[in-house]
Amino acid sequence: MSFRSVVAVFAVMIVLAVGGGVLLHDMYSAADGSAAAPDPPPVPVERDPEDRPGSGEVRLSGDAARHPERDAVRRVLQTYFDAINERDFDLWRSAVTSERLGTTEEDQWIEDFRSTRDGDMYVHRIAPARDDRLRVLVSFTSTQDVEDAPATLPEPCIHWWLALPLAAGGDGDGWRIDAVSPGTPPLYEAC
Repeated sequence: MSFRSVVAVFAVMIVLAVGGGVLLHDMYSAADGSAAAPDPPPVPVERDPEDRPGSGEVRLSGDAARHPERDAVRRVLQTYFDAINERDFDLWRSAVTSERLGTTEEDQWIEDFRSTRDGDMYVHRIAPARDDRLRVLVSFTSTQDVEDAPATLPEPCIHWWLALPLAAGGDGDGWRIDAVSPGTPPLYEAC
């Protein structure tokens, strides 16, 4: 058998293997009903400046949507971001743990978020963490007056990526956003 024949046979085998794998995946996904709807577009979503920061609805990736705590996680994140967008400290207080609340003064919170609008919130993953907690990987876009932006990135529009820790609510009422551990800084970039 010549070298060209070997390469041709090998190429045909690869095409058949890949095609068969895709066909089997589609058949099994359809048979067991586990085929997930396609994920929303990747984030950050690039928008025209007048359309920023984007949708105020917290969305879930396909992976996050399969997690058993998805509804409770989405609910607490929606409350958290709604509170920021509405400048409602009492609503924000209902979404965080007492530890997180203990590190935040109301006057400072109001000052910190006075011009902030958050949008395009997207939960990439919900993962278990130590001590019966969850870690939620989330991204979003914020707009704010430049003087209210982080000193390290004084921009009117920022894309953020965070790993938020969630703990069970003290009153047994779902999840709450906990204080972020030192050494886990957010990632961010200008829009």
